[in-house]
Amino acid sequence: MNIEKQLNYLFRLERPGMKYDLKNIERLCVALGNPQNNFKSIHIAGTNGKGSTSVYTQSLLTTAGFRTGLFISPHVLKFNERISIDYKLIDDNYISEYISRYKELFNEIKPSFFEATTALAFKFFSDSKVDYAVIEAGLGGRLDSTNIINPEITCITTIGYDHMDYLGDTIEKISFEKAGIIKKYVPCIVGKMPVEALNVLKNVCNDKSSELILAENIDVNLNTPLDISTHQLMNLKKSCSIVKQMGIDLPDINLSYIRAGNNEAFRGRFEIINNDPLIIADVAHNVQALENLAHSLERVKYKKLYIIFGMMHDKDIATCAQEVENYGAEKIILSKANSPRAQLPVKLMTKFSQHEKIILSDNVTEAFQTARKFVKTGDLLLVTGSFYLCGDFLDTLSKFKF
Repeated sequence: MNIEKQLNYLFRLERPGMKYDLKNIERLCVALGNPQNNFKSIHIAGTNGKGSTSVYTQSLLTTAGFRTGLFISPHVLKFNERISIDYKLIDDNYISEYISRYKELFNEIKPSFFEATTALAFKFFSDSKVDYAVIEAGLGGRLDSTNIINPEITCITTIGYDHMDYLGDTIEKISFEKAGIIKKYVPCIVGKMPVEALNVLKNVCNDKSSELILAENIDVNLNTPLDISTHQLMNLKKSCSIVKQMGIDLPDINLSYIRAGNNEAFRGRFEIINNDPLIIADVAHNVQALENLAHSLERVKYKKLYIIFGMMHDKDIATCAQEVENYGAEKIILSKANSPRAQLPVKLMTKFSQHEKIILSDNVTEAFQTARKFVKTGDLLLVTGSFYLCGDFLDTLSKFKF
């Protein structure tokens, strides 16, 4: 079967935003035999760090000897990155057969792209007889398609301002949506977050008789020589807290992190693509993530910094632009990912104040070719702002030599 043709059908189901009930995904999964009930699961939500925490959790469980599925989104380079078992991505044949077999069902139920993909992950994990599946929420939590599972444990990594058009414009409203993954009597691990967010989570946990556990209070030995940023270290600690709370002996942390770092699903997380000149791709796409990225850059030695930057039009671009300008780059090349949600570079520029540093580029390939004219030995080229931009860049880079 032609995987590209089948995936194009799946992508055409894409509908932006958030649905306001779970009826579609419930109907779809009923038709598939409710595969989500055939394995134990861990549900992870949060503004930032949920993808990394999900990958680390899978790595810990796999290293501990459990057959472990992983569902994350979005992908960076290829669709298969979204669904994996024990570091191995779902194969093209399974995807093609799933789409071909259930196309009439899709036409009847009319699921969104994410609903159909979530159901695919559930069915794949069920058919593959995983011991556990780590499920990352896509958007929010309460009304997210993943929220029909009955997890062993939940985790909310961080809460900040993002997707405010859908989740609300206050920390309390956003927290309420994220807290929707909390289930009755099921413990919830939470990361460090604003007091107002924590209060919302505490109230929801009280209402559902669920134990709220602060990850920072769990004693986990993270004495590791690995070069890992502070915020990723905190994500790893949340994963260790999840596994420890489940009563599973922690495997060797160093080995887990190394395998997670080499996981194909772990693309674009402060990913070093070239050593000299240094090229780093990071999918930071909101203010909190860009602040974390700034802290990570403090650990890197370089002569001059150049940035390729682009964002989706529905983000808080003005605040993010201020953060990026604080990086102190020589040049900031504004570009547009191949996505209908991507903001035009000329509109991005209106949110920047240091116009003398700005270069406009219509696409990522052109942006890279422009960067090659400036970046020299010892310099750093940083690509950031969105998953889609990083994906386009990694695809472009495979066709060129620096």
